[in-house]
Amino acid sequence: MLRKIPIFCILLSIFFSSALVLFDAFARNDQFIQCQVLYHDNTVFSLYTDSGNGYNDREVVHVNARPMPFWRNLKFRIKNVVFQGLRLDFSSQENFIHIKQCNIQDKEGFSIVPYQNVSIKPLHQVQLVPKGMGEYVAVGQGEDPQILVDIPWKTLFFKRIPFGFWFSCIFLLYPLCFFGLYALLGMGSNKKIRIEKTKLHRLFMGSSLVFWLLAGLAYWSASSRHHVLPTLEKGEELLGVPSFTAQEINLCRPDGLAIHGRLYQSESSKLHRGDILLLHGSYAKGQLSPLYSLMAESLARRGFRVLTIDFAGYGLSADPFASSTPLSSDREGETETALAFLKALPGGGQKNLCIIGHSLGANSTLRVGLRDKEVSALVLIGPPRRVGERYYSVPDLNFFWGYVMGVGRLQYGREHFPAWYTQKMFQEEFLDQDMVHALPDLARAGHKPIYFMDGGREAEEDLVFLRRYVQRVSAPCAYVTMLAADHEFNVPILEHPRYVPNVLQDTIEVLDGWCSQRETWARRMWYAVQNVLRLLFPFR
Repeated sequence: MLRKIPIFCILLSIFFSSALVLFDAFARNDQFIQCQVLYHDNTVFSLYTDSGNGYNDREVVHVNARPMPFWRNLKFRIKNVVFQGLRLDFSSQENFIHIKQCNIQDKEGFSIVPYQNVSIKPLHQVQLVPKGMGEYVAVGQGEDPQILVDIPWKTLFFKRIPFGFWFSCIFLLYPLCFFGLYALLGMGSNKKIRIEKTKLHRLFMGSSLVFWLLAGLAYWSASSRHHVLPTLEKGEELLGVPSFTAQEINLCRPDGLAIHGRLYQSESSKLHRGDILLLHGSYAKGQLSPLYSLMAESLARRGFRVLTIDFAGYGLSADPFASSTPLSSDREGETETALAFLKALPGGGQKNLCIIGHSLGANSTLRVGLRDKEVSALVLIGPPRRVGERYYSVPDLNFFWGYVMGVGRLQYGREHFPAWYTQKMFQEEFLDQDMVHALPDLARAGHKPIYFMDGGREAEEDLVFLRRYVQRVSAPCAYVTMLAADHEFNVPILEHPRYVPNVLQDTIEVLDGWCSQRETWARRMWYAVQNVLRLLFPFR
């Protein structure tokens, strides 16, 4: 009987690990369904859940929605974690809505099941007309139009169960089960119980020791990817005797719109450590704002060739809204044009090619940088966060709409956008560029190095969002918070370049390290180990 104790311990380990993983995945009711809807009349939305016994009228969730000229975020809490179907009813005078990109989210707003795995089907008295990219026009043809939001239960199950962690728990719990059973058998007995240590027992005990060591390594790896720099020591100003040149550059967007740029490089022809494309945020002066000129000058002194550009509608670039002909806000096309210019320079593409994007510029950095094979690293500084939350909020959307209108007023004296550029177009543009859309690609192993930076004086909600976002990104990834910095890193964006030297100096040091880092065999192996550890021990 005593020889079978290791078998009992293994079975107990499997049982307790399964209970732990299932409890973590399904006991917490923290999932929501989110859909983007557009409608033109007062509309009542109702969500019904089928938990196996039909749609339950007692668990219905109603939303009374007033009409808006732009997309609205429709979000329902799903009361049952395990369900077989979701039904969305809508009722209005016009009896039709636009609906797109329904997905299942956790309480933090990140997708459990992305919209690509969720299908929308007509259920009762409704006709669906597909528009592409997960968008449909739902036309009610009766008094009770119903839409089926179809999610295969296998998809939901596999998305929620961390199978690697389940496997690890078996070995982690084995010694606890063994010693617990040993103590239980010895209770009430004066004789010392001797258990024969079989090969199976030794195998599991040895494996358990390895997994406990790996768990400690995984915890250290997960906690070390976010660094907080206090920036307490005083630094020297970055301004000094110029050792770089700044050359004005004129580029053209694919549609012919003029884009202004500036190329910074060291005066020493022998000092060329790599190329950097620096993209500005949503500030009227664009790349001529003091923050970006200081960053570009400092990096050029260190041997980088730095190209900065003005996005169309900013700085010295042309105004895309000056024409009566509709033009797109093609910041991605402008970024690709700037990259092509850098690659065509002597020595371009032969060393590190890095894109640094601040605020608004981080959107193009992420989208273009991930698909350009010659880009070696991406740096996102204070990227637009909580876009899916803020651009569905009417007050926030109106604020951003007024802000970008003010940029046009400062740069071009333009009081209003042309009639063809609506607030709905503005909203769709930013929703499509939400960094959450890139998370499935960044969660998979094999992407290029991506680095994040923000200031400790930014809004707490933004800091929390980015911290949780980075936790879901696979290696290679790093995240630094400059504790004493605000969103502009303490550089007045519209004034003479007075700044806090130590903050900007430490920022340049971090950027220098990231943009000069070369991928070695040992480093790639460490990235692979990190990603395996993340599968086995999903520490957050």
